[in-house]
Amino acid sequence: MINLEEKQKTYVGNLSGGQRQRLALGVSILNYPEILFLDEPTTGLDPGARRDIWKILDGLRQNKTTMILTTHYMEEAETLCERIIIMDHGKILDQGSLMELLGKTEGDEIIRLSMQDGSNPESWIPPCKFFWDSSKLEARIYVSSITEYLPELMQTISTSGKKLNTLECHRKTLNDIFLSMTGRGLEE
Repeated sequence: MINLEEKQKTYVGNLSGGQRQRLALGVSILNYPEILFLDEPTTGLDPGARRDIWKILDGLRQNKTTMILTTHYMEEAETLCERIIIMDHGKILDQGSLMELLGKTEGDEIIRLSMQDGSNPESWIPPCKFFWDSSKLEARIYVSSITEYLPELMQTISTSGKKLNTLECHRKTLNDIFLSMTGRGLEE
């Protein structure tokens, strides 16, 4: 299950970080526990090793092992968890399935933008749910439809004489929900 057969004669100290994490996970599931507590099981791993751990955890989930997982990786929670509790400084802010949490906040889609002059565009953009990230000099605009809002936004920017630095559009994620609830990113 943990795919370390080729390393069976290797000392633990000679294993990579990802291999050590897989070994630790393998040791923790030797007795097929009904409940498994995992504290940030992929912290410090490269993306490939992280995906390997996710495959193992997904296999455990399919075998009906209950897992309680703490993580700072929102993509990890989105991928592995059926129920999510969002906490900030030890306080529970919200909980539910990913779809329930996504449905609780305004706007299904997000436009992220920054201006060349670093200014906050909140005072002159069309009405919307808005978040200004002062550490990145970046605005997040929460809308129900990017295709409906974006032409009006671009027209407003054009007539203002301001110049865009970056513009990115995407669907709302768990990270966006955390940011919306706390007013800050995970790194702050």
